[in-house]
Amino acid sequence: MEIRKNIFGIWVLLFFAALLISGCTQNEKTVEIADKETKQENASAETNQTQTNDSVQELIIENKTSESIEMQKNETMKETPKETVNESIEEPVKETIEDIRAKAKYVCPHRYEGVSVNSAVGIFAQSPETTNIKIWVDGKYKKEEITKNGEIIETEITHPDAFYTRYSSTGDYIKIANRYYKNKTSDKITSCNSTAVKKVSILDENIKTEMIDGKLAAIYEFSSVWGDDPSTNKYESGSYARKEWFWVENGLVLREETVQSNDGSTISTRKTDYKNFVFEQIPKSMFEDPEYGIYMLN
Repeated sequence: MEIRKNIFGIWVLLFFAALLISGCTQNEKTVEIADKETKQENASAETNQTQTNDSVQELIIENKTSESIEMQKNETMKETPKETVNESIEEPVKETIEDIRAKAKYVCPHRYEGVSVNSAVGIFAQSPETTNIKIWVDGKYKKEEITKNGEIIETEITHPDAFYTRYSSTGDYIKIANRYYKNKTSDKITSCNSTAVKKVSILDENIKTEMIDGKLAAIYEFSSVWGDDPSTNKYESGSYARKEWFWVENGLVLREETVQSNDGSTISTRKTDYKNFVFEQIPKSMFEDPEYGIYMLN
């Protein structure tokens, strides 16, 4: 009996020892797991902290870069003078017919040709007659040759202070020198200035236009009438109308038409078209003073 009791006691001791050992092992595992979780949490925290630090560092670098760029802009603005900008936009000036005609005074040396058709109906009727014209212009000097059937029938030379005309190729020139011609030529023709001749962008709304030989032309019209004059015991009446087409670009005449009526008995018309414009230097010999047989001074 005693032996059984001892054996039983030993088994009990062994049982409790086993339980104690098992509990210690379980505790060690629990502590191990807890340690692992703690280490993982610490590692995650460290990673987050590193990422946070990196983000903060990038933000600092970005802010510094922005500040640097802004400082450079400010320095550039200080060094570079600010341009003055005129915000007010001027409206383009509209050209009148007078402005267009005035351009012809500044056209550089040139030559051109014309074809003129004259006719008349009434008491002094005339069949259509065609003449050809050649014109040379250099500043205040101008020369015209009018031919019919290949023969020169009239020559005109204009100088600043005189006017020469000849009505046949064999006749003498007539020189006319007076204040009228001097003022007339000085007003109409001046020195060459290509910058004064510009293409226009806007025309006055009252100007009528037409295309002639591919050139934009502004139309100018003039007319006058006269009636009976009892004080002179003359009962005459008549009218005169003129229509001209001015090259908008430079004021040169591209076409002209005239209609004249004398007492209603005869109506004469003339139409001239100018073409073949060539802008080039003209020899001075073209405008030399010709020998003249008649001198007129008024």
